[in-house]
Amino acid sequence: MASLSLEQQKKRAKDLLRDARQEDPAALNRLQRCHLGATSTQLRLHDAQTVIAREYGFAQWAELKTHIEQAQIARQAILQGQPTV
Repeated sequence: MASLSLEQQKKRAKDLLRDARQEDPAALNRLQRCHLGATSTQLRLHDAQTVIAREYGFAQWAELKTHIEQAQIARQAILQGQPTV
């Protein structure tokens, strides 16, 4: 699996929000599956970020963000020949 990029996930959340606001059926379906109760007129970026996080198995965006940041730290340590335990 390729490493996750926080910037890419932010872009995906913004794209999902835009598509849902435009009533795209696929985007609305993703929102309904992962974030019940939100309608296209009530959506905020936080809602789309929650969907992205849940699609990766995290309960909320902050958990996904932390995971990505920790993975980047671990990759850097390995590249520098100092893997963490």
